[in-house]
Amino acid sequence: AGQSVFFGAMVVAQLLFVGFGLAALRWPAGGRFGQLSSFFLLTIAAQALGWGRFVRGKKDVMWTPQR
Repeated sequence: AGQSVFFGAMVVAQLLFVGFGLAALRWPAGGRFGQLSSFFLLTIAAQALGWGRFVRGKKDVMWTPQR
């Protein structure tokens, strides 16, 4: 029973963190914690988009300057 309370608290903490991050993206005056949580959410979203592009076989061509 002790583990279920711990994991329940962790789920609530994670949902609060994600909710605060979404609120900080909508209303940017969230302070340092708002910046951290919104950066985390944007990073996870970019990773998901990158994996989606990889799974679909899309390539990103990198530009290399001529010297």
